[in-house]
Amino acid sequence: MRDRKVQKMVTAALFTGAAILFGYVETLLPIPLPVPGMKLGLANIAVLAVLYTAGPVMTVASDLVRILVCGLLFTGLYGFLFSLAGGMVSLLVEILLFRSRKFGVTGVSVAGAVAHQAGQILVAVPLLGSSAVAGLFPVLGAFAIGTGVVIGLTASELIRHLPGSEKV
Repeated sequence: MRDRKVQKMVTAALFTGAAILFGYVETLLPIPLPVPGMKLGLANIAVLAVLYTAGPVMTVASDLVRILVCGLLFTGLYGFLFSLAGGMVSLLVEILLFRSRKFGVTGVSVAGAVAHQAGQILVAVPLLGSSAVAGLFPVLGAFAIGTGVVIGLTASELIRHLPGSEKV
């Protein structure tokens, strides 16, 4: 029992490091995206790996650490606030769908990506003092669906090869 708990903690720690690295890599990618702040969401590969191997509690801890470290190192206060809002809304949706057992990794990823954009919009409106930013949601949502599929397929393949993972 204790060995399994330690294994989950080590797995979460390793994937937290990977998620931070993915966050850094995304700051270096010169991808011309139509909306400022749009990202591919590479860190969600690691988040999904933690969810399916270490469970929801470890995933929340892992993602909070990732968001805090990336905020401190790469994105600053506003980036941190957007990431925290998007990340927590996304995680809530992903955990609920994971627990329902009705969706595969890719479905969980897509829903999480769209929820991440919704969470960011919810913070952007009061932070920027304008509801006009909500008009970006269709573009952000469409982009999130595409990246969510790619991230989900990648994470699914990774998870399939990890010991102790939930069946995907």
